[in-house]
Amino acid sequence: MDSNAVVELLFALFDRDHSGLAQEADIVAALSCVTMSEERARTMLIRVEESGRPDRAQFQQLLEACVDLTLPKGKGEAPPAAWQARLIKLAIAVARGFERRMMKAEQFREASNARDCTARIRAMEEARRYDELSARQEHERRGVREAQDLEAVQFSAALKASLAEYEESVKSVVDQLRERHEQAYNELVQAEQAAMQQRPPRHGKDTLEMMRIQERLISAADFDGAAKYTKQIKQLVQRDEAATQAAAEQEMTRKLDALRAQQHLEMEGLRLRIQRNRAEHRLHWQQSASRMALAQRNMSTELDERQKREAHRAPALIKAQLEPLQRQGSRRLGNSSLGVKGGQRAGAAAGGGGTAAAATMSRPSKMPNAPHLSKSSHADWPNRPYTAQGFPAISPRASPRTSPRSEAKRRPTTK
Repeated sequence: MDSNAVVELLFALFDRDHSGLAQEADIVAALSCVTMSEERARTMLIRVEESGRPDRAQFQQLLEACVDLTLPKGKGEAPPAAWQARLIKLAIAVARGFERRMMKAEQFREASNARDCTARIRAMEEARRYDELSARQEHERRGVREAQDLEAVQFSAALKASLAEYEESVKSVVDQLRERHEQAYNELVQAEQAAMQQRPPRHGKDTLEMMRIQERLISAADFDGAAKYTKQIKQLVQRDEAATQAAAEQEMTRKLDALRAQQHLEMEGLRLRIQRNRAEHRLHWQQSASRMALAQRNMSTELDERQKREAHRAPALIKAQLEPLQRQGSRRLGNSSLGVKGGQRAGAAAGGGGTAAAATMSRPSKMPNAPHLSKSSHADWPNRPYTAQGFPAISPRASPRTSPRSEAKRRPTTK
């Protein structure tokens, strides 16, 4: 609800003759809500319009000046929301005061219009505040959802980066182990080959026997006989060398197979550790994701509960916030500036001075010719009719003049 709508509704009340100009008495009474005195209100009105009957633009200027007067001093310019709230309170106070004055003047149609104006201003402002509350709560929910979505996206990105880093480290460890295995295998092959070259052949018994026979023939100077064994000995030596080479190769193959088996076991152990670490890594991230989801659900639940409590308290809070502005030195605007006090109204109805009657009624025990009243009879004075002297009438049933003896006579006796 903007200020122009408020001004339109109020100005329609003050423009009672439909001339486009507000009544001077009504404007002075409205300005008295803030300026404390009728003289200051009239001075403020004359500054804006010398004739005392402002038009709509001047009326809006006066209202805005009144709102500025109600703002706390020394705190700088008020925010738009606070200024709007002050304007609504002032408008409600002015409309209520106008209604009371019209009721006192027995102009019931204008009083009804003022009451309708107050109701419309309150309804429009309440609807605006409810819409503002709903929009703010929706903005909060949307902000929480966006923050949670962003947190989930960041969590997913961190999970992917962590898994990629882990897999990269796993690949690096596996490659390093394979390189060490290949290096160990090649070193073993080279060492076995070098040992095979340095290892002398192992001759059989028949080869050794022929070598001894050949040596004896040579010792006996039988070179022709020794030459006959040379070819056979050479064949046997070649056979023995081949057998030695095959045995060495078989031994090297056995050692290489044992090394491969050991390396295979080492690689399998590494892969098992990698799988276990990968599972623990994923479990850690799953637990983190569960905690994040639980925290988000708790946050959403707390937000919903808080907004429900806020919506539940909103009617009473809005009603309290829409109470009319208070003027300095008075309880409320309508009760002091734009209307009369209850004692004054009672005094006027009784034909006496309102202020004197109100002051006299506040001290019933010192009133001249006042009946003796008990303390319990003071509570319902506002609801009692007034006598010609301005005192609350006392019903015979509640009269304290009845003596205990007469009361005892009225009570039924029980045998």
